[in-house]
Amino acid sequence: MNPIKLLFLSIFLFSGFAFSENFIRNLPSEQLRKLLTPEKFKNMDAVIVLKENSFQIQESSIEYHGISLIGPRIQKTSALIVKLFNEKAVQRYGTFEFDYRELLGNQIRNPFEARVRILKESGDIWVMPKKQINTIVSREFDGSPIARKVIFKIPNLSVGDILQIEYSFAENFSLASSGVFYFHDRDFTLFSNLYITLPAKCQTKFTSLPQGKIPDPQITQVSKNWGAGETYFWSLQNLKPIPDESFSTPFTDVSYKTAFIIDRWDNQGESEANWTYKANNFYKNFIKKDNVNEQQLEELGFAGMEQEPVGRSTTDRLYTALREAVSLYEFNSLYPQSENIKSIFKTGKGDASDMAYIMYSILKKWDQTVKIAWIRDIRQGRFEITIPTAMWFDRLGVLVTIDGEEVLYDFDRSVPVSFQTPWFLKGLNVVVIDESGYEFKTIGTPATIRDNIYKEFHHLELKDDMSIYDNIEFTNKGIGAEEFRENNYGLEENKIIEKLTGMLTPKCLSSVDSVSFNNYKSDTKVDIKCAGHLPLNAIEIDSFMVFKLNNYTFSDFKDKIFSTYRQNDVNLKTPFQVFLTWEVALPNGYKIKTTLENANISGPGHAASAYNFYSDNETIKISCHIKFPEIIIPKTQFPQLLTFLDETLAKINQDIILEKEKGETSPDSH
Repeated sequence: MNPIKLLFLSIFLFSGFAFSENFIRNLPSEQLRKLLTPEKFKNMDAVIVLKENSFQIQESSIEYHGISLIGPRIQKTSALIVKLFNEKAVQRYGTFEFDYRELLGNQIRNPFEARVRILKESGDIWVMPKKQINTIVSREFDGSPIARKVIFKIPNLSVGDILQIEYSFAENFSLASSGVFYFHDRDFTLFSNLYITLPAKCQTKFTSLPQGKIPDPQITQVSKNWGAGETYFWSLQNLKPIPDESFSTPFTDVSYKTAFIIDRWDNQGESEANWTYKANNFYKNFIKKDNVNEQQLEELGFAGMEQEPVGRSTTDRLYTALREAVSLYEFNSLYPQSENIKSIFKTGKGDASDMAYIMYSILKKWDQTVKIAWIRDIRQGRFEITIPTAMWFDRLGVLVTIDGEEVLYDFDRSVPVSFQTPWFLKGLNVVVIDESGYEFKTIGTPATIRDNIYKEFHHLELKDDMSIYDNIEFTNKGIGAEEFRENNYGLEENKIIEKLTGMLTPKCLSSVDSVSFNNYKSDTKVDIKCAGHLPLNAIEIDSFMVFKLNNYTFSDFKDKIFSTYRQNDVNLKTPFQVFLTWEVALPNGYKIKTTLENANISGPGHAASAYNFYSDNETIKISCHIKFPEIIIPKTQFPQLLTFLDETLAKINQDIILEKEKGETSPDSH
């Protein structure tokens, strides 16, 4: 879009809003709506008119059983106004989810409020009834909620609508000494506003990244009272979208961001805007405890270990015992339930941080060299060392020095029960903390192409009726195995078989006769076996039989990455390779007509594929080895990447022609 026109639109935006009482922000006027068209915002699903976030620390008073409780409260408010251009946008914005902690359970609930309305192209306004906004308990401990989820679908949403969502959340009796806010969004954003109101007298450091892209805030003195000191305001305009494309860099690494760190709550207080304070405070409040008892060690099978020698095999067995004792929650908290270990063992439920704390406590009892690690893994993006806050991290790990090596144990659901370091921890930067303080540490070296392997083997039988029966074996190591565990954790066997059947049909098989898989939770690799008929039969033409090969892994990768309009660089997450193999038993009376040529194909980022063909009197053997050694492929090379994928698939999918040997008759002639 023309920058001059955008500037005009931006200036015009807030002068053209229609008034409304119940919402914080007003809907665009008719004159402004005429400018929000797909013709002006080409190749876009939607345009965000306004994205606004407000964060405030204030003093609040709550009546509880006739007593007035006074204390700090964090108030967060967000507003979004977006024009929808197509069905894809309708689907994306048609569902709302918000997760939050419940520090005081049902005794004093943290209030949440949401307002939704739709401005139709006709000018009519529909306001969603509050009864359609559902709040559920997403996690509890000893019968008391510790996390809730707000979830609802927005009915009546159509292409051309302008959607407004506003919501407010307050966290009672809570202080936050830091926060990180993102200005970009998945769609083009005309205005992105941020308000931060902090108590009077507190000294605050602000950091904005990337440097030089975000202006200094406007500052307004709200009050000299503790609960409402100064408000800092930022406004950015005309921000390009960061779409949720497949194989893209994490949003948080790309978006412009502003963070605040409260250095001191008053002129005499201790400085908090540093990693030392954050680490020491966390260790004192959540880790420096000893709540694992001998009965629990006995339940795990490790009673009386204090005097026994401990090696890598022992720590691996301890990890496995903990994984087998507890079902892991889908979502993690950085803060372990260190005061409620008994309940974790009783219910058999916990998250990664709970289990890391327990393993750490046990190894401490055994006088091992062990530390806690704050983890933000490669899948989530990097953390900024210049912004010292625990908000970057989502779970704890356990760093053990054992048998002369350092091992970072992670209880993420994608890691096998028989521990193996996953690709997303290799080369990862973490914050390691113990009673002496903290340090930044890099865990090993980044994953290589040898760590992430997809293997797919096909044994094909050509039947007399020209159908083709395929016995397929998949073996995934590294990223493929970890994604399978994550996606299927907690599912019953029949549900996994149902998912696999739906995955394979009709892309790879017309029908699936059998599916089986190994103990994927425990084993370091994932093995899947299945059998069924190919979607396409062989074709008989005179004395020739013609058929094509099929595959799932590489074809599925091509489908996921394909786009007619790529906006971001391709980020493959980690190097990987694919081995495809086909064995075809030649039908009686047939021979290969033309030997297929071997081929080597090159692509961007040193991607390469090697196709090899072999045949004797009984069997055809074909293999294709595809390598992606580099993680980032610039979007300018995306067309070349698609060409590489197409050429490799064309080689795989070329016709294989068999010729009837002399003196043989076709099956139909008998």
